[in-house]
Amino acid sequence: MRNYQIHKTDVLVIGGGLAGMRSAQKAREGGAEVILVAKGNGASPWVFGFNAPVGSKDSPERYYDDILQSGCYLNNRNLAKIMAEEAVIAVADLEKIGMNFDKDGNQYHLLQPLGCSCPRYVHYKNSTGREAIKLLGDEIRKQGVSIIQNTAIIDLIAHDGKIVGVFGISRMDGNLNIFCAKAIVIAAGGCGRIYPLTTYPEDITSDSYAMAYQIGADLIDMEFMQFEPCGIVYPESLRGEIIVTTLLMEGGQLKDGKGERFMLRYDPKRGEKVQKDELARAIYKEVYEGRGTKHRGVYFDVSMLPRDLIVTAHSMSYEPILKAGIDLTKESVEVAPIAHTFIGGIKIDESCATSIKGLYAAGEAAGGIHGANRMGGNAGTEILVFGARAGKYASEYALSKYFESSRNINEDFAERKMKLFDSLKIQRNNELTPSFFRKQIHKIMQEKVNIKKKKEGLEKAQNE
Repeated sequence: MRNYQIHKTDVLVIGGGLAGMRSAQKAREGGAEVILVAKGNGASPWVFGFNAPVGSKDSPERYYDDILQSGCYLNNRNLAKIMAEEAVIAVADLEKIGMNFDKDGNQYHLLQPLGCSCPRYVHYKNSTGREAIKLLGDEIRKQGVSIIQNTAIIDLIAHDGKIVGVFGISRMDGNLNIFCAKAIVIAAGGCGRIYPLTTYPEDITSDSYAMAYQIGADLIDMEFMQFEPCGIVYPESLRGEIIVTTLLMEGGQLKDGKGERFMLRYDPKRGEKVQKDELARAIYKEVYEGRGTKHRGVYFDVSMLPRDLIVTAHSMSYEPILKAGIDLTKESVEVAPIAHTFIGGIKIDESCATSIKGLYAAGEAAGGIHGANRMGGNAGTEILVFGARAGKYASEYALSKYFESSRNINEDFAERKMKLFDSLKIQRNNELTPSFFRKQIHKIMQEKVNIKKKKEGLEKAQNE
């Protein structure tokens, strides 16, 4: 039998990205003992900034209207309103722990993502996500949050209708870990890696939705996958990387295989300055109907923009592409839509509580906020606002409860543990490996569940 350890805490946070760290921070501030378990930092290092209505011409009301319009008015309006109203607080909280957002004098230097009716994207140089991870990581360590790295949580345990713990495996030595907790925040990201071409890092593996679903939690809006319109398809060494679409708001252009600015055919007035979902559909159609580039994309051209804007303000995009042999100030790169953000997720209420008592969700694990489409820049804001709420309310719940008797819980863990390892006994010569199934899922999703969907294709995908 494998070795295993049992840990006890008031609040357990699953996920080492900004949503998880923010949850841990607020849960600890609420007085709870907190353990954060992580495989890695997820997609948080690539967060470019956060939407917040801090500009002189902006307001929470205007921001709220933009959120609803971007989501085709299918948003949970209470959640959308919370995000619009608490975004400024979230930015201020980061500043309190040392984040120095870029400013022009006394005013924030604001960018305007796709979907925003005015500039509202606060950022720190080109490394907002990395800086926020560092600052929040330092903060929760000072607070006394216990951080356990390189551990994959693979099973949630509910008992008598309440969450009571989780089951995990150390990726370092394969040993088992049992975590007993009064409340759990799940912030383990989305499920974009079910697609072959995606911006998701390898440590985001759809855990949030799968584990919650298996214990009966409600899911919402699972049909809405947002494809980042400008994912690089060539050069090959950068395949799957993205170029921030704020460059299109600055005047960048998209061109078809013949060098024609095709977006003017779709929207003569706005051109490339449309919602992300509109842009992705247009690019997909160009490629699908044979008007794309050699590598099945379109050209992303910013050579007409000021050099400093590209080289300095967007160095995160410029420098890697330059190393791959393309100078964006002079040349174009080929892009196409790739799986980027899952809009649906675990259904939450205003306190980030799920349909399972004691289970909370935040970040991309949670659904309902964005409706049918996420506005550019809102992924970062969602992390900060709802990460804080999940931690706050999880702490309040945990401190109002006593620990359940661990006997039944441990028996439940032990039974699941044995079933799990029995299921993982795959013979070396067996072709039905996890890798085999992953490839099959990728093929199904790419061919039948892409941007353009048909009833017949979806039925075949479901059967397969």
